[in-house]
Amino acid sequence: MCIVLISRNLDKLNQVAAEIEKEFKVETCVIQADFSQGRDVYDKIKTVLEGKDLGILVNNAGVMLEYPMDISEYNGDRIWNHVNINIGGVTMMTRIVIPEMLRKKRGAIVNISSSSAIGPLPYMNIYSASKIYVDYFSQGLRAELYSKGIDVQTIIPFYIATKMTIFSDKLAKNFLVPNAQSFVRSALCTLGRSPRCTGYWTHEIQHGFSTAIPTWMWIWTGRILQLQLRKDAEKKGIAPKKETKQNVVAV
Repeated sequence: MCIVLISRNLDKLNQVAAEIEKEFKVETCVIQADFSQGRDVYDKIKTVLEGKDLGILVNNAGVMLEYPMDISEYNGDRIWNHVNINIGGVTMMTRIVIPEMLRKKRGAIVNISSSSAIGPLPYMNIYSASKIYVDYFSQGLRAELYSKGIDVQTIIPFYIATKMTIFSDKLAKNFLVPNAQSFVRSALCTLGRSPRCTGYWTHEIQHGFSTAIPTWMWIWTGRILQLQLRKDAEKKGIAPKKETKQNVVAV
């Protein structure tokens, strides 16, 4: 058994690899790659992975907006990072490992989508749109591969307390928001049991409610939540303050 870690931060890769080898006595190798650079990084990855016994692929590399923002605040880097990492990364890594899995007629692919893919999400719009791609891609892939011994699982979590959610204390101090360790332990138990799930019990409750309401209500409540989270980011100095304009309706 061998674990392959892929990330852009080589120091962190080596640190995590050393921790895994020390605690679990499992051979771990690293590949430094920045998915935001587009298609050029995948030739190197393909070369390193060639000949390795690839059993499970976890596509968890992703990027999210630093805080809720509207379309006028997007710059070119933000847009292309979502395309290259959230969409391109999942698709290309899957394409790289599939031939070996098909040859062995076994394997598993776990793609991390997001609850934001349940419906359009104002002020997280580009992130939401990229994650619905992951969900649809995974569901279609599952239909292609289920008869060939390859499991494809989609994880659609709600907020998890990580560095990506530091813009709001509400997300760090909330029983609905697990830390990364708790979430991973829970999500791992679903592999091979549930082809599409949130990965955590409080997220399942939120998902049940979210999918029961009409789309217009999801958008409306999502807008209110994201605007509140934006205010939190402004108070912490993470997001620039934006002037709010009142809509005036003439009667």
